[in-house]
Amino acid sequence: MKTTASVAAVLALAASTAAQTQNSVASNEPGKPVQFALPCGGDLLLDDFSQERIWTAPSGEVKRQNALGGDWGMAGGNFTIDPTARTMTITPEKVATPWLPADFNPGTVPTFNYFYTQFTDQRQIFDKACANLTAFEALELEVTAPAGFDFNITYTQRATGNCDERIFDSQYRTFTSYYKTPGVKATIRLPFSDFSKDLSGANFNYAWNKDITLINLVNAQPTDSLVVSRATLKGRSCSSPAPGGNSTTNGTATGTGSPSPSSSNGPTQNQGNSGSSLAVGLSAVVGAIGAAVAALF
Repeated sequence: MKTTASVAAVLALAASTAAQTQNSVASNEPGKPVQFALPCGGDLLLDDFSQERIWTAPSGEVKRQNALGGDWGMAGGNFTIDPTARTMTITPEKVATPWLPADFNPGTVPTFNYFYTQFTDQRQIFDKACANLTAFEALELEVTAPAGFDFNITYTQRATGNCDERIFDSQYRTFTSYYKTPGVKATIRLPFSDFSKDLSGANFNYAWNKDITLINLVNAQPTDSLVVSRATLKGRSCSSPAPGGNSTTNGTATGTGSPSPSSSNGPTQNQGNSGSSLAVGLSAVVGAIGAAVAALF
């Protein structure tokens, strides 16, 4: 009887501990970065695609949201969410007129498609995505893709103190730097430390994140698609520095700095990607990091 009670107590404690390691949104106010309840140590589900969340934006556009209320969005192609299969399927196409580089991605090649999602509830802060991601250390994705499918990955940011102003995007990595076995479902981890510099060479500020964007998606066949079955923000250890070397107080980042890029799951150099990037439209920029990037979102 005591053994049963002990087991029950252990299970209850384990369940309680697990519940405590799940983060949540603490505030989502206009003009301020979204803050999360735990400054470290807790994961947060971005989406498991168990439901399709649809809303109509003030612009009249019908949009689909992740579990945090951030939009899933795409230009150049289409995507579908299947709650039965619990998947999101992304099928890219090239737009007729690519977007030229803007102030936040100088010296880069035109963008022929992009896909993005945000970490803010757009019903409350429409078109002003702004989130403090210093509680986390990576975005983890469960994905499947066929051979020949590739794209660039970047995090985007706002100017410190201004959720309206977009500044330089982060350095870029290719999808195939993380996803190694085509056709096989795998969990890939996109460490914030792999994107620690922005395109100007300065430290990327995760305390003022805008979104994550996939740039210039290419497929070997027109019907080839990327399938995503789960997306999770991974909480950083409370003994580790916040992304970009920032420290946090109640979820608010202070200070500056730059950690070394992670040696796992992708390239470690700070100067962008090598030859594989060229297949998806990446070009070198002297003194910075070259990349194809979306310009009109």
